[in-house]
Amino acid sequence: AEVEEEQTDELPALGTPTLGDYQPKPLFDFSTCLWCGRCQEVCPATQTKKSLSPKGVMLTLAEMLESGKMDDAGMIDNVGMETLFECRTCGACVEVCPAMTNPLKAMWNMRQNLMMERGEMPAHMLPAYRNMEALMHPFESSASPSDWREGLEVPEFKPGETEYLLWIGCAVTYEDRAQKIGRAVVKILNQVGLSYGIIEDARCTGDPAKQMGDDYLFSMMAGANIDLFNDHGVQKIITMCPHCFNSFTKYYPPLGAEYEVIPHARLLNELIEGGKVDLGKNSEKIAYHDPCYLGRHNRIFEAPRNVIESVGVLTELPKNHGDSFCCGAGGGNYWNEEEGERINYTRAQEAFDRGADKLVSACPFCLLMLTDGMKMYTEEQTVFDIAELVAESLLPETEQQDSSITQELKN
Repeated sequence: AEVEEEQTDELPALGTPTLGDYQPKPLFDFSTCLWCGRCQEVCPATQTKKSLSPKGVMLTLAEMLESGKMDDAGMIDNVGMETLFECRTCGACVEVCPAMTNPLKAMWNMRQNLMMERGEMPAHMLPAYRNMEALMHPFESSASPSDWREGLEVPEFKPGETEYLLWIGCAVTYEDRAQKIGRAVVKILNQVGLSYGIIEDARCTGDPAKQMGDDYLFSMMAGANIDLFNDHGVQKIITMCPHCFNSFTKYYPPLGAEYEVIPHARLLNELIEGGKVDLGKNSEKIAYHDPCYLGRHNRIFEAPRNVIESVGVLTELPKNHGDSFCCGAGGGNYWNEEEGERINYTRAQEAFDRGADKLVSACPFCLLMLTDGMKMYTEEQTVFDIAELVAESLLPETEQQDSSITQELKN
């Protein structure tokens, strides 16, 4: 006689509450970790004396695996909730691992269980999370969605007519300092005559929820944007935040939404190389900070450097390109409190010691964190977004015409 399969109403676990909930690749990672410690040598949390050590997490999971504790529900508590949320999701540990393991993914999976099944997160993150549930963005702000563009001519996106959606994002909308990024980009786009427009109803990609570990809330927020984009026929998007760029290109396609997305640093480089803008160059020393989600996660390193070299003298920070040091905001930690040394102060000191005239990045969260960090070392405003750098260096149209004529005569 055939044996009937046992029927169960038990739902699958969200995230990984036990070792048995991991896919084969992470389990293989735990067993092949070399315990060399290279991950913790580059981890911004470990290097600023926080409780997180990527090596420590991998060691804990490897020892549980070796002991056969596949169903041990105490796995996450052995690592610690606060420790898991110290991860900035910067990917530095993955970049340097000689065995190609992924401590980031292992920690993220445990976060997903904490957020979606156990409902646990650091208390300081909770207001941002509640705001995303209620307001579709994580900020506590009295700003209206139109404040950032006060006094500017910013076109609305018109279905069938406008080529690019200029995605504003939550930081540029609601943080005073980051609003200047949006204003600078608009100044540039208006001068070059690019076909673009905004949709003011849009708020946030949902990336902060994703980084915190709540895929469900992310899907809700992303779904609202996808419906909005479908209604407007959006096909091309300009982003001013690497987290938005990463979400649109990596997290939205599995939800059935694919767009042609260009980060503003790359767009600026293309406009400059294409002769669409003419810039005045000076001898200022400009240090560039690679945002984790533009550089390490998406391998966009040269475009912003090319832009900087068009307006000044590029100087590299001690940690740069794929080895860049995080600003401290990633993984939802812009809304969290820090133990130990502040990561943004550590990065700001590296820039200050370099003696550059300006510190430039291409991410609103990096801008906000580094601006705060540099206050420890100077009262002058020295931190700028790459769009501000270009907008400040734009030649008036009459000068551009004279420059073009001079160049033609030289040729």
